[in-house]
Amino acid sequence: MIYEEYIASPIWAAKRQERLAIDGYHCRLCDEDGSRYQLEVHHRPSSYIKIPNESIADDLITLCSRCHDWATMVCREDRYGRQELKPIPITTNIQVRQEINHGLANSEIQVDFVRPIDHAQRADGRPAEQMGEIAQTDLFQNEEDRS
Repeated sequence: MIYEEYIASPIWAAKRQERLAIDGYHCRLCDEDGSRYQLEVHHRPSSYIKIPNESIADDLITLCSRCHDWATMVCREDRYGRQELKPIPITTNIQVRQEINHGLANSEIQVDFVRPIDHAQRADGRPAEQMGEIAQTDLFQNEEDRS
């Protein structure tokens, strides 16, 4: 089953509600009650291969959106942080307008880009972003800005 379809399914909604109830509708890390940060249900990394048969008791945990982002970042760092990414050179031509002797003329310049071959997929549906080191204060500020 495709992850995004599963997360939108009634089966997941029921499991999510059951896990929220087990955890007393509080984040298991910071005890947030959902008033400042939305409560979400997090899959342990090893549980993805079990979907849709993951265990509510062993594979899921209630986290607020701030702690969920933090936990996901740590899991991705463990999974992808030590991976060596080989760059792919990309060359393209871009049309530009230049001023030549008090007039404008079209010309082309060549631009070289280098990007990694692979990058981590984001299971939460947000666009791929550079995942690098950030200060904890930056993470919290980003969460406050999103709220």
